[in-house]
Amino acid sequence: MKGSLILSDGSAFHGELLGGPAAGPVVCDNTMIDYEAMLAEPAYIGAILVMCYPGAGFFGVTEKLLASEVTPAAVVVRGLCGTPSNYMCRGPLGEFLLSRGVSLLHGVDTRSVVRRFRAGAVSGAIIEGAPNEESISKVKSLDTYSPTTSSMSTPRSYPAAGAAVAILDFGGGETLARRVNALGHGATVYPRGASAGELITSGAKGVIITDGPGDPLTMGGLIPAVKEIIRSGLPVLALGLGHFLCALARGLEIKPGLAVSGWGFPIRDAANARIYIGPKTRGIRVLPGASCEVTYADADDGSARGLRYTGTSVSGVDFTPDDSCDGFGTGHILADFLAGL
Repeated sequence: MKGSLILSDGSAFHGELLGGPAAGPVVCDNTMIDYEAMLAEPAYIGAILVMCYPGAGFFGVTEKLLASEVTPAAVVVRGLCGTPSNYMCRGPLGEFLLSRGVSLLHGVDTRSVVRRFRAGAVSGAIIEGAPNEESISKVKSLDTYSPTTSSMSTPRSYPAAGAAVAILDFGGGETLARRVNALGHGATVYPRGASAGELITSGAKGVIITDGPGDPLTMGGLIPAVKEIIRSGLPVLALGLGHFLCALARGLEIKPGLAVSGWGFPIRDAANARIYIGPKTRGIRVLPGASCEVTYADADDGSARGLRYTGTSVSGVDFTPDDSCDGFGTGHILADFLAGL
């Protein structure tokens, strides 16, 4: 079936559509090697994900993605491989996305989409067939970013023998809970609307505030709860969106940075100068202040990517730790936090 991607500036791009219509914020990700990490990125919940690399699906879908929450509402690619070849493959990418209710538009000139995106087209929609004046007008009126909340309405427990943590879920909380379980610790995932008191009095030995979609500068209503969690004295690990909310709660300033998303960015550990490889999903950065120390920095421009707040047991990084890059991944950040409980 023919389909089109319409951006908020009125431009349209055509391709072959698997699935149905979708609408939301547009994100362009320049990751070259691990499309599975893109598809499970909490910051992309509800988004239309445009993959900058011209091909996707070469190794199909592995157990790693099968066990993860797929976050985008739709995916746009240049070329789609329908006959993957890999010993870990459990099926083609297109069939998997359809089974998860994620639309896929392929055969699109994604380079042109990226140019429009960088010029300010930040939302869009995928439709069946060719666009007309009515469909273009609707897309132009879309909200630039309307974050999707957690699908959970009540807390969900993942018991294990080790010290338990409370996870405040802005996105990908259940996937993170399974990772916590794999490290021998219990977890309870709380929905976005849970009160700080509920987490603090749960008996958890620590709190993890997850990544998720949206602009933290427009989420002032969440700051009081984050402040309460910080004041509780519990160890806190803030990831992605949670990191920025903690920074705002501590009175730090957030500034625009390089508007690029992807995986493979060098991250320097301030303690030993070791370089790790990780993602970048937002074009903003925190300006460190006297109340914190930089724990991780961008090895390219020196901007802060991780902070520890003095006088507290609170730390954070602006990404979700991951071990995708063997030997150079950032998964130790989560493991170290849990080991310290």
